[in-house]
Amino acid sequence: MATRAFAAALLARRAASPAGAQEAAAAVRGFRAGTPVLGGADSPHYEHAERMYELEKMTNRKLKFGLGIAAVLGLGFGIPVFAVWFTNKKLET
Repeated sequence: MATRAFAAALLARRAASPAGAQEAAAAVRGFRAGTPVLGGADSPHYEHAERMYELEKMTNRKLKFGLGIAAVLGLGFGIPVFAVWFTNKKLET
């Protein structure tokens, strides 16, 4: 934000003189900041978007999904069980 304010102040100072007005207009057109554009109008938003959801071609699909589901279920049941055990342990003393 400070850079944008500095650029605006610089352009305002240059625009005060008649010759500086043309320089200020050229400076505004030439100033760029941000990320580069990677593709044209037909390019996907994400580089691998065309192949992103081809789950049929995924290698070791059953193993990966099985481990993922087991991890989610283990955490979903394990965290509350641990919380109850920890609370009961603290209340014993």
